[in-house]
Amino acid sequence: MEINITHENDIYYVKLKGMLDITSSPELQERVEAISSDTYEKGGFNMVFDLADVEYVSSAGIRVFLLARKTADRQKGKMAVINVEKAIYDVFDMTGFEKILNVKARSE
Repeated sequence: MEINITHENDIYYVKLKGMLDITSSPELQERVEAISSDTYEKGGFNMVFDLADVEYVSSAGIRVFLLARKTADRQKGKMAVINVEKAIYDVFDMTGFEKILNVKARSE
């Protein structure tokens, strides 16, 4: 999994590539927690996960998104998951996470 994080206009953009699973999710979680620690003092945990190049998301990956959502809520910020492939979006939708995580499907 490739993780590319940029910061622009108080928003952290997290561009992922590959498979977000039990092996790759710990690194993503560490990076999200580092940002959370930094923004806790200043406020403004605003994060957008771009999944345009993600082939698979396991329950471990969904857990990282849920933790980011809770952090955004706690810090009065915002969080979204965008450019989600249809197969992955369907899983988010069936489990109810589509609304909780503010998931946007990739427009074809």
